[in-house]
Amino acid sequence: MRKFAILLVCFSLVFCFLFSSSATASDEETSQQLLSFTYFQVKPGMGLEFEELIKNKTPLFKEMGMTEMDVFKISNFGMWEKYLVISPLGDPAALDADLSKQRSDMMPVSVVSLISGMSRMVVSARSFVLITMPDLNIPAADDYEGKLVSSVTIGTAVGSDEEFKKGIKKVIDLIGKTDLKGVLVGRVSLGGDVDEYILYALYDSFKEMLNNETAIQKELAAADLKSLDKVTKYRKTEVFLRIPELCYKAAAE
Repeated sequence: MRKFAILLVCFSLVFCFLFSSSATASDEETSQQLLSFTYFQVKPGMGLEFEELIKNKTPLFKEMGMTEMDVFKISNFGMWEKYLVISPLGDPAALDADLSKQRSDMMPVSVVSLISGMSRMVVSARSFVLITMPDLNIPAADDYEGKLVSSVTIGTAVGSDEEFKKGIKKVIDLIGKTDLKGVLVGRVSLGGDVDEYILYALYDSFKEMLNNETAIQKELAAADLKSLDKVTKYRKTEVFLRIPELCYKAAAE
């Protein structure tokens, strides 16, 4: 059963790769984005091998239409062999036009090889679509490439969307007073818990992140966030390190 689950997520990842693309020039900066998020828990001692697989398969990802990819590895605050792969999704209408590509018997040999390699190394995996919330984001500079990501996953009560958004807006406004490099906020959609939100804060160093954390906690302690606390069921924090050699972006036009 576990093996089947891993293969299913690997197929889901390939599904996302098949329809990945960056936003077009006509898109407004304030428009929502659909992002593919996949977390991999790799077998102990196989992290470097997993990274090498991703690196070697980069030409395949690009050939499949994945124009951008960011890869992160969890810091030593947790298990070392946990990875996060993020890529933007293209036009959802393309999914309906190419449903036949999801059949395993129509997968190219190169894709089957990728799935086989991943299933050999991966203990568990989770893949979902994240819908960004532009009115809450703090955009990073266009040429900025983050080194550290502080991730906060927040579970909310059913039907509390509007109340949660008002509360989290206060948090983002407070965070914006510090010297972090950017914030991405999104709601989990297809493939995940739709009452779950994710907040990513971008930093250049642990020193910067920890100094900011102290400043943020002071700001939050002075703010009235009781309404937010009422609708929050749980919070989970993680820190991820970006792996530059495994990341790439769409070529500038």
